[in-house]
Amino acid sequence: MRRMSDADRAGFVARSPEGHAARSMSIKGQEEVWIRIQANTFKNWANVTLREVGGPSIENLESDFQDGTKLVSLVETLQKRKLKHNKKPINQHHELENIAIALDAIQEDGLKLVNIGNTDIHNGNLKLILALLWSLIARYQLGASNFPPKKLMLAWLRAVLPEDCNI
Repeated sequence: MRRMSDADRAGFVARSPEGHAARSMSIKGQEEVWIRIQANTFKNWANVTLREVGGPSIENLESDFQDGTKLVSLVETLQKRKLKHNKKPINQHHELENIAIALDAIQEDGLKLVNIGNTDIHNGNLKLILALLWSLIARYQLGASNFPPKKLMLAWLRAVLPEDCNI
């Protein structure tokens, strides 16, 4: 029997209870509910990932990445390396710089980020933060898994999307 890798375990544990309820929910006209489900699921994934190294916890995606320290911690955990950043930012410039450091590290690792910058995260743009987290999940969890990425993605989508999507 195949042993579950850390990446597989993080994905399994990170599933939110709302994700299972979403199977019977129609997305059309329920975008705000669906965004909240994604936010809870992705927040859980980030917390599971950070918890493995004793990192900080994330309570609110819109505000917890604002100073960049938690985003840097997440990137450091995923990349298994330390990034030089302002550990105790004292002003907006330090906060934006921290976020830029994390985004630069992600791009240096080969992940292409489109239409997202440090001000988007600093201002709490939830849709763009969710897109960033999905990119991190796809790159560092799905890409690191022993399962073929396509099968993992399909299994995850089937677990969180309504059944009438027929994926």
